[in-house]
Amino acid sequence: MKALVTGNLGFIGGAITDALIEKQIEVIGVDKNKKSREPKERLDMTKFINTANKKDMEQFKKIDLDYIFHFGSPCSNLQFMTNPYSLTETVAGMLNIFEIARETGAKVIYPSSCTVYAGELPQIETRVLPKPTTLYSVGKLACENMAYYYKRTFGVKSTGVRIFVAYGDREEYKGNLASVVTQFLLAIEKGKQPIVWGDGTQFRDTIYIRDVASLILRLAFDHNSPEVINIGTGEATTFNDIIDMINKKLGKNIKPKYVPKPNWYTGNNKADMTLAKRRYNFKPISLEEGLTKYINYRISKGYYKGDKI
Repeated sequence: MKALVTGNLGFIGGAITDALIEKQIEVIGVDKNKKSREPKERLDMTKFINTANKKDMEQFKKIDLDYIFHFGSPCSNLQFMTNPYSLTETVAGMLNIFEIARETGAKVIYPSSCTVYAGELPQIETRVLPKPTTLYSVGKLACENMAYYYKRTFGVKSTGVRIFVAYGDREEYKGNLASVVTQFLLAIEKGKQPIVWGDGTQFRDTIYIRDVASLILRLAFDHNSPEVINIGTGEATTFNDIIDMINKKLGKNIKPKYVPKPNWYTGNNKADMTLAKRRYNFKPISLEEGLTKYINYRISKGYYKGDKI
């Protein structure tokens, strides 16, 4: 079997690549980040292409592909705030991917986002979606609608994964685009106050990256996977509680710094995980366990000086 992974040097794409290699599936990597800090062997397997470039992406129409994991697109609301044309890149890249899938017969797994729910609960796949409140969610809903069109018109199989707040190994590379879990952890490791927009009572459904990759592969291998599915834990934690948990893990007591929350800030999220649990018996680990794994990963890589916990 052969898989194309876009964004294979990134956070989620890298975790998917690792999981595919473990299953001895041949991976063709595509990424636009030539400054990646990934090991040489990962860079050597990567073609440096922006997925929005139609001409460069057409070469993959000639390859016998079984799967396409398209995670090489703008990944944060902040990117869309600073560069609205991230929407153009998102839509053009998705269009190129579906055209490749139409030619090759490959199944597509692509990222949607929990932001399509616009903070309204319950956040369940079957409910009517609210109007998107950010350009990021506009782009993700456009991708979902594109997937429906390509399935109905050309029979292209795909699943959009509405990922909630993924955190874990490799996320430190994302800088200010990282999840609140990682941003709080990095600040506290350095003895700095974590910055909280708002009063810290807002909550997020946080999920460890290896659980994300595990479910994504199961979706790919399922010929009858849903058109869209939530990937979260079904549990939500306030920012204040996340900070308290990190402090306890690291043996520190650093208080957050609260700053005004901008009007575009993402609303609360908590995944309804009924579908994933029923179809795949999905049992992600808790934030408590995930933080332990993440901190131990950082210690093993020398990013943080301390004893494993």
